[in-house]
Amino acid sequence: MAAQGASAAQSRLLRCEDCGRPVRETEHGRTAYHVDYYSLYTGEVEEQSLASEDGERRMTFQRLLSAVEIVTCADCYRDPAVQRRREERYRPETAAAEEGEGARE
Repeated sequence: MAAQGASAAQSRLLRCEDCGRPVRETEHGRTAYHVDYYSLYTGEVEEQSLASEDGERRMTFQRLLSAVEIVTCADCYRDPAVQRRREERYRPETAAAEEGEGARE
């Protein structure tokens, strides 16, 4: 019966995208908790716009078309290079803009 109570995350084995280590769910105690991984959702997006009901304002946002989950263990997450790669995958438009600025200099 205990296997039936396993969470969905435990039933699928999560591994760090950088080192490949299996990761565990966050463990909560009475006075503390232990985080073993960070999860980031990213993927292909398209720009969308909506008008307000009064038609005076428009809101533009990025609509996620296909989700990709990036799992990073707590050990790898401490590495600034890993954090940079995660940011580039989450905000590709920022990385492209920075590359463009470097080309102009």
